Amino acid sequence: MPTELRHRLASVRERVANACARAQRDPEEVEILAVTKTHPLDTLLQAVHEGLLDLGENRVQEALPKIAKLPASVRVHLIGRLQSNKVSKAVGAFASIESVDRLELLQKIARRAATLRIMQAVWIEVDIAEEEQKGGCPVQELTELWERSLQESSLQVVGLLGMVRLSDDESAARARFARLRRLAEDLRCKDGGPVRLSMGMSRDFEWAVEEGSHQIRLGSVLFGPRQSR
Repeated sequence: MPTELRHRLASVRERVANACARAQRDPEEVEILAVTKTHPLDTLLQAVHEGLLDLGENRVQEALPKIAKLPASVRVHLIGRLQSNKVSKAVGAFASIESVDRLELLQKIARRAATLRIMQAVWIEVDIAEEEQKGGCPVQELTELWERSLQESSLQVVGLLGMVRLSDDESAARARFARLRRLAEDLRCKDGGPVRLSMGMSRDFEWAVEEGSHQIRLGSVLFGPRQSR
């Protein structure tokens, strides 16, 4: 795996660089989040060895034992849907929580962070795929949720996250990515800075980069097929 991962990562970085060149962007603007969910600790450590310090896990109970054994320099992000009863364990344990899609969850995260006296980074997930099985705040409710998030002093609101449909062809996927970019352009962070975008996975990250993504979440293109649970 170490040599294979190294070669896959080199290929991904080359593809990112080429996509940035086509879009006239700086490749340094694009962060790779290595999706290590369902993979054993050894895989995470190999990723870290190759310089991948941002890792994505989707289950709190699965991630916490891994986090405890990783170097302090590693940032593990929660990319799966967070259940309300897991908030107390998730806040403070993850570098960011990337799937905030409703006010109730946002407020619970904020209260827990305030109790711990920390600043918890969060992303607002937006339902650009318009599929019932996917999470995400409805587009028409985004502005209100975003503004409420900025009022929480214990939260650092990083940006917007969106996923497209597996059935989307390039044209459809790009249209959804572009929609999320336009939504982000209408918003501002607490410090007045731009809103970051997390969009693009293994099958569509080049399109996402060309449409303005700052974070791409990559699993199978780096590690091969997902491990069964």
